Amino acid sequence: MIEIIEKMLGDFERGRVSRRQFAASVAAMVSGTCAVRPALANPGPAGFKAVTINHVTVRVPDLHHTSRFYQEFFGMPLRQQSATVHILGVGDSFFGIEQGDGKNASVDHYDLGIAHFNADEIRSQAA
Repeated sequence: MIEIIEKMLGDFERGRVSRRQFAASVAAMVSGTCAVRPALANPGPAGFKAVTINHVTVRVPDLHHTSRFYQEFFGMPLRQQSATVHILGVGDSFFGIEQGDGKNASVDHYDLGIAHFNADEIRSQAA
């Protein structure tokens, strides 16, 4: 799945797919409606296994225009907002939209959902 995500991001950043095509691809992946390679059977060396896309965050030149587009086109509810960030719902995941400085939209980051992740347990082991 990592290769698929990297290819999607690369295609978007190089202008090979539009923001709309990228968003539709991410929405399909998050909802489980697209065919992707099966996840690895064994978790990685640290014991973590990525099982979902937790969220994707993009930076855009016009926060309100972009947010309105995703809300209307994909029916994504506005979950949280500040002056510079909107968080839209996508099932159990979310789509972050941040006000950018430039003229172009770009993917800021994405995070993976980890199976059975327990932040408190991780913190206690690190202490």
